Amino acid sequence: MVLPQHEIQVEPTDIAPVVPHEHRSLLPYGQMTKVVLQILREQNGWLTARELTARVGVHVKDFEYIDPRLTLEAVRRRLNQLAKKGIVERQSATSAEGRVTGGHGRWRLVRRKPTQQAIAAPEKLCGNRLR
Repeated sequence: MVLPQHEIQVEPTDIAPVVPHEHRSLLPYGQMTKVVLQILREQNGWLTARELTARVGVHVKDFEYIDPRLTLEAVRRRLNQLAKKGIVERQSATSAEGRVTGGHGRWRLVRRKPTQQAIAAPEKLCGNRLR
């Protein structure tokens, strides 16, 4: 079969196949944020990035076959971005905690005092960025 639309006749078998990206994302776009925030809400306290990564793994297809360092890196990247936005906060490990947690800090949702507006309309408290 020849592609007749070209001046130069092209054989489809001569065209190299498109190779997909070698590293696929762990979760669909936007899902990492949702999953991390959901886990932190359910915990209602401090978690290390490693603990969060283990819990994120429940939501990742074929998690046991993925390099744990890549998953931990993705979770840490997301936590740092959420911290810059003021959604989560980090507590650095003290020297005693560092020995227990391997030197890792802990993370939690930022606790805010509810405003009068939030008390009046609690469904708007979460907003789009925390869903």
